[in-house]
Amino acid sequence: MNLSILESTAKSWEGTPYGYGQCKKGEGVDCTRYALMLLQASGALPAGLRIQPQPIKKRYGGRMPALIASLKLEGCKDVANGSLIIFENFCMGQPHLALMTYQGLTHSVVGPGVLFGDDIRQYKNTSFKVFKVLGHYKCGVLQPVKEIGNI
Repeated sequence: MNLSILESTAKSWEGTPYGYGQCKKGEGVDCTRYALMLLQASGALPAGLRIQPQPIKKRYGGRMPALIASLKLEGCKDVANGSLIIFENFCMGQPHLALMTYQGLTHSVVGPGVLFGDDIRQYKNTSFKVFKVLGHYKCGVLQPVKEIGNI
């Protein structure tokens, strides 16, 4: 994972509004598509993958998009640059994805949209798990597409 590319890409999306099911810079993006786009841009995942639209109930207790079930993850005790953060009950009991950068947390949130440099300590009363992304399982959950950037 190239952390400087992760950082610069995340910063360039700052202020993009939240948009469920969307991934268009300046127009709208949800937390899952934003995380996937950043993981692809930084080289942690191959480009040209898209998310299955239906959420599934899998390893993390809540309803998470199929993307999460297909990632090869390693649990971590400490939050480090490039860590994938899975909040278990972020808003109204729904799970949420974020990534850690040198500047702080980056994620897409209902209301403000994409935040860059967010302080993770403000979420101390929210249960979350920290992971290092090792790649993804080729089980059909992430489907390659021809158009680069089509998520």
